[in-house]
Amino acid sequence: MKRHLLYSTAILAAGLTLPAFAQDIDTEVDEVVVTATRLPAIVADTPGARVIDEAAIQQRGAVFAADVLADVPGLSVVRSGAFGGVAQVRIRGATPGKTLTLVDGVPVNDPAEVNGAFDFSGFELGDIERIEVLSGPQSSLWGSDAIGGVIAFTTREIDGLRAEAEAGSFDTVRGRLAAGVAKETYAIGAWVSRFDTDGISAADEADGNPEADGFENTTIGARARYAFTPDVQIDGSVRWSDSEADIDGFPAPSFALADTLDTTASEQWSGFARLKASALGLSHQFSVSASDIARDTVSEFP
Repeated sequence: MKRHLLYSTAILAAGLTLPAFAQDIDTEVDEVVVTATRLPAIVADTPGARVIDEAAIQQRGAVFAADVLADVPGLSVVRSGAFGGVAQVRIRGATPGKTLTLVDGVPVNDPAEVNGAFDFSGFELGDIERIEVLSGPQSSLWGSDAIGGVIAFTTREIDGLRAEAEAGSFDTVRGRLAAGVAKETYAIGAWVSRFDTDGISAADEADGNPEADGFENTTIGARARYAFTPDVQIDGSVRWSDSEADIDGFPAPSFALADTLDTTASEQWSGFARLKASALGLSHQFSVSASDIARDTVSEFP
């Protein structure tokens, strides 16, 4: 959306009618519209709304959601362990389960988790166009699951071919491949990303716990859109992620944090399909969405 501001000046001499010297300046100002409010709203007019766009994610060098969310005022990211350890977000002091998480408008909180919270540790940002964080009163539109706030992720449309590869400390490697085409009437694209690291030991190495805790993550997604007419359009997306992490545990008899063979793994997917139509002067939407998560933790700790 664009907002047009018109400035004009006129000089009027007292008691005389003189030609007005006017200059029209047409200035375009970008408006950022957030959808985490459930009802689209301008971010400048929405208390407690913050937007992290693709440029900010790239500048931050963030790979996973927990990396960039830790920089947002009012958010507290709590992580257990090292790479891949469960990472949850508290907003305004509320419990993690009161932070509603959306991916392309689909709620993805884990109802099987004790708090009903979402695990941000394996949420890869390679396909994310922007992140909206809503901690103001508008989050109440989503119900009791959003008492703390809402974190909404929006995936991007891909136009062209893009490949990335990185390598770093702790035998860390990351790669991503994306391809697609985006036109005015249609768009289709897909991507795949992989992250692998040997990690570090979450337990204190000084106490004889040198075992590194590795982490692996694979994310695959696709997004499409097609306009039958200017008034009728369909779109949808699907996203699948698989993570596996080594974690330290609390073995007997001391039950103190130490190197163990404990592991945690999760597989999750989410997606939606939507029909948009304009008729009788109104805009109508019909959508179907779904998400699923399977988590497996292997530990000797009771």
